[in-house]
Amino acid sequence: MCLIEIVSDVLLQCPVEGERRIMPKDTTAESILDRLSDLENYPEETLVPYKEFEIGRKTYYFTPGGFLYRKDPGTEEVGGFFCGFLTDEAWRYRTAAA
Repeated sequence: MCLIEIVSDVLLQCPVEGERRIMPKDTTAESILDRLSDLENYPEETLVPYKEFEIGRKTYYFTPGGFLYRKDPGTEEVGGFFCGFLTDEAWRYRTAAA
């Protein structure tokens, strides 16, 4: 279990066999969240819970409530790697048209 999970900061620190593993920030996930949070400039984008989409070589999906996950090898049992979330306002707007 992660000691510190701060998605918006530069690093995530998780224990690995008594040590800490530092994971780089997912700038792709940040871009996804920024774009989908911008209702004024990108009003046409809609979301469907659990519908997977690929950007580059990474696969992402949203769960109900606007939580973004990335499917990494080895994370299937836990549902993926948590990347961040949309505000309630953005989530309701993006899923209302779907």
